[in-house]
Amino acid sequence: MSERLEVLLVGEGNFSFSVAVCESGDVENITASCLQTEQQAVAQEHAAHNIQRLRDRGCTVLFEVDCTCLNEHEVIRRSVYDRIIFNFPHCGRKSGVKKNRTLLAKFFISCAEVLKAWRRSACGSMQRPRRHSM
Repeated sequence: MSERLEVLLVGEGNFSFSVAVCESGDVENITASCLQTEQQAVAQEHAAHNIQRLRDRGCTVLFEVDCTCLNEHEVIRRSVYDRIIFNFPHCGRKSGVKKNRTLLAKFFISCAEVLKAWRRSACGSMQRPRRHSM
């Protein structure tokens, strides 16, 4: 039996990535979140359907979650996560490299407050490949 992982997904758009993670069967306890209000989120194509699919499978769906200050969200600050996944970290289409770097730096600092000490966050994948030294 595999261990039960507590996974937080941040920066979701239409929640399709969260659905894919949920339906993979690899993670049992998922909290999926986005920066937008619920009203703004469901306006995106397929979002309402994906949110319902997540809720039907027992996932928690949160709105208005700023990934740069995770500990300030009422639900998130009461939890500790094994993994935090920011699948497509960016500030917007033409924000520039500097703004995106600042976003990531603040995201990683914010993760420290809600991430189990022996775990690490991941950008873009559930597990990063290990490097083998030769």
